[in-house]
Amino acid sequence: MAVESGLPRGLSEDASYSESRFRLVENEQLTLVTDGVVEARGKDGELFGFARTEAISNRPAEDIAQVAQSFGQDDGISVISVTRTPVIGPALA
Repeated sequence: MAVESGLPRGLSEDASYSESRFRLVENEQLTLVTDGVVEARGKDGELFGFARTEAISNRPAEDIAQVAQSFGQDDGISVISVTRTPVIGPALA
């Protein structure tokens, strides 16, 4: 899913941010990662990068964080994965 990039939240009072709307179908997963994953840096200075991040994006959040950390953590790493599950019964009020 393509999204616009922008300044990190809280960096500037005057910054504006785009909003994206989407709908997950049953069993579809959305994974959000902070720049600490993409910018993890190996001993040779190479960045973990977007291609590696995309390649492991279907794995559990903990695995993604551990892979980036093992590669060479320079920054905080946060990974959140959300999967839409089928509705089994009526929602409780």
